[in-house]
Amino acid sequence: MRESPRERRLRSDCRALVRLRSESSIFDFLAGPTQGGRPPEEYLLRFRGRSFWRDATSGEVLLHDVHEVKVNLGAAYPRQMPDLAWRTPIFHPNISANGLVCLGGYSHHWAPSISLDSLCEMLW
Repeated sequence: MRESPRERRLRSDCRALVRLRSESSIFDFLAGPTQGGRPPEEYLLRFRGRSFWRDATSGEVLLHDVHEVKVNLGAAYPRQMPDLAWRTPIFHPNISANGLVCLGGYSHHWAPSISLDSLCEMLW
């Protein structure tokens, strides 16, 4: 059975994430469920590194060492940007309080040539 271009891209992205994880001391990921040998369409990315966040209740500024980002590669990926949601608290100008990630110009003009491992490097 022939793979669609999208499935080839998803498989390539998964291999690239495995390679990035093996080469990095700060990156890890969990792949979402797959069906029938198909490559994953969801990931939970984990980055290690210090950042600040503000506790909503107390207003206190705290440190955080592990960050998680949920990635959903929708039906139009790679033609459309993946859905990104920062799951752990962080204080960053490109990440909203509810976890929406702004990729600057890529938010409006996504480039399908950006691979998932490159996107991970941009996020970090």
